[in-house]
Amino acid sequence: MRNIIRILLLVTVLFSFLFFSLAKDVKAQNSYELFWPIVAGRTSEDPLYFLKLLKEKVRGVLIFSDVKKAEYYLFLSEKRLVEFENLVAEKKDIENAKKTLAMLRDNHSKVVSSFMKATVGGGEIEYINQRIQNSFGNQSLILEGLLSVVEGDLKNSVSETLSFLKSEAGQLR
Repeated sequence: MRNIIRILLLVTVLFSFLFFSLAKDVKAQNSYELFWPIVAGRTSEDPLYFLKLLKEKVRGVLIFSDVKKAEYYLFLSEKRLVEFENLVAEKKDIENAKKTLAMLRDNHSKVVSSFMKATVGGGEIEYINQRIQNSFGNQSLILEGLLSVVEGDLKNSVSETLSFLKSEAGQLR
């Protein structure tokens, strides 16, 4: 009986090791997988989009902690990326995609700025630093994937945003 239990335990450990070692190579294919439960919702072509932006600005003003502001702007940057992907891939709306990409860059700057202010003030910042690094890495993956889909001016804008994102991430190390 003991031998059977040992064999079952050994097989379980072996399969667990194989499963987890192979899982590292799997990459998400889209923003839905990387940033779930964030969805695009209303995008910049929607006539009521300004209400969404107004709500976000009010929320941002009401957050006083620099760490919480960095988290909030990180959430908004993920939201803008999902919106951008939706505008490019599904709606084929290039003009509004460019506007959304500009807002994405603005949010990246706000994330880094808020984080830098938080480091000066002290406090618990290691968690948010890791969260920002992970998110910026995932956003880079999506932007790199979108480079093969977009053309012309938008491709240049995506490339610039990708470079900007990497330089912003470099400031956090």
